[in-house]
Amino acid sequence: MRFNPEFLNRPRKKNNPETHLVRQCIIYLRAKGFQTGKIKTHGVYDKVAKAYRADPLAWVGVPDILLFMPGLAFIECKVTSGQSPTQKQFQANCIAANIPYYIIHSIEKLEEMFG
Repeated sequence: MRFNPEFLNRPRKKNNPETHLVRQCIIYLRAKGFQTGKIKTHGVYDKVAKAYRADPLAWVGVPDILLFMPGLAFIECKVTSGQSPTQKQFQANCIAANIPYYIIHSIEKLEEMFG
């Protein structure tokens, strides 16, 4: 699969810059040959209430992307806001377990790290 920067700028349904960055990172990493994907933790859709319900068993603070390199790594994408306390705790757990944890603020930063 070849990396195509034009693909990253096509219109999306949602205008969330962080969601856009997550997509950019996954597309870029896959084009580089990495096995990677988004971690979904938003819960389930309740058709009766017409709203999302949080999963009480979900681990809050899990990063956006799971990456297999040699070994395992997590990537948290941040555009405008900082980490929540639960995200900081997850990062501390990764550091204690010697698991790489990256905070990415732009696709250019990711290209520097994995280019």
